[in-house]
Amino acid sequence: MRKSRWMLLAAGFAGLCLLSQEAAGQAKAQKGDAKPVPGLMTKKGGMLHVPSSGPVIQVMNAQKRVPEKEVTEVCQAIESAMRLEIRQAPATKAAKPMAEAARMVADPKCAAAIVVCDNPDLPMLLVAPEGKWALVNVAALAVDKPNQEKLTKRLRKELWRGFGYLMGAAHSHFEACVMKSVRNPADLDALPVETVCPEPYVKIQQHARTIGASPYTMVSYRDACRQGWAPAPTNAIQQAVWDEVKGGAAPAAAKKTVE
Repeated sequence: MRKSRWMLLAAGFAGLCLLSQEAAGQAKAQKGDAKPVPGLMTKKGGMLHVPSSGPVIQVMNAQKRVPEKEVTEVCQAIESAMRLEIRQAPATKAAKPMAEAARMVADPKCAAAIVVCDNPDLPMLLVAPEGKWALVNVAALAVDKPNQEKLTKRLRKELWRGFGYLMGAAHSHFEACVMKSVRNPADLDALPVETVCPEPYVKIQQHARTIGASPYTMVSYRDACRQGWAPAPTNAIQQAVWDEVKGGAAPAAAKKTVE
């Protein structure tokens, strides 16, 4: 029963995403800044990621205990799952991470901010929903001197949790979800997954709208050709789609492996 409810929630959210891209793609796609999404090459020429036009969620990594790529991977996973633009801000020393977070959200281009810091005086996670910022503190995650693998897993989970609480997800009753009660690093270790489950997706999307963060859209290369804003083809499949829709007016694509 639990699994079927989760599947229904996931299917429902997927349907909402499809509806949103159909409705919003037309207007936002006119800017010509769409970029191809690797691994989605089909008879339609693959999918194009059309960025949203409003403010984005910014993440600053101001710590060095866990490699930058781990933070980047979580940001990419959040962006893919939620279809919200996540941008990594240039790192600073962030001696005062709360002030740094407040400075970030003062920028009209920033819808919300997460600072990953290393501060011995702060708890593992601080969230200020009204201030539109959250802090993930690697120093508190490392208080019991875990090995590198365990610390990395803790940071990845806590970054997802920080995003979830900041964006209105709160606690989940699903077992396979990071949005559970956590009192210490050991509780974090016990969580069986490192991501938010589908249950709060709609709440996150609703909250995103209240802070001006609109979802990005996905448009097929064929549809982009039909609408007149597609970038030049980059592979044989896109070239064929371009030729079919536009009569071969584009320059031949450079030879490359089609994904």
